[in-house]
Amino acid sequence: MLVAKIEVLMSQILSLDENNFTEGDLFQIYDAYQYFIQHPGAKHNLSLLAAERGISEVYFRKLFRDRFGISVGKFLLKLRMEYAADLLYSKQYRINEVADLCGFADAPT
Repeated sequence: MLVAKIEVLMSQILSLDENNFTEGDLFQIYDAYQYFIQHPGAKHNLSLLAAERGISEVYFRKLFRDRFGISVGKFLLKLRMEYAADLLYSKQYRINEVADLCGFADAPT
């Protein structure tokens, strides 16, 4: 459910090219986006993630914000919250397990 929601959002965003990004820029951001979606509970090292894509962390953050209108941190928090909601809705995990799977320090977080 979460991936489907985000895929729709991503296709809408990629169809809007108001900032005239290069294909390479869009590829880097889309590639990172896919990584985030596949690993919603991971603790992401943005510096390493950007370096793996051949760009600086500062430029990566700028591209992401310019393209999506949201910071990487806020996007990751929203992604984790959606992931947590889906896991809680499934009733397969306890709250503490969901917090752990989603990368939160503890359940109250």
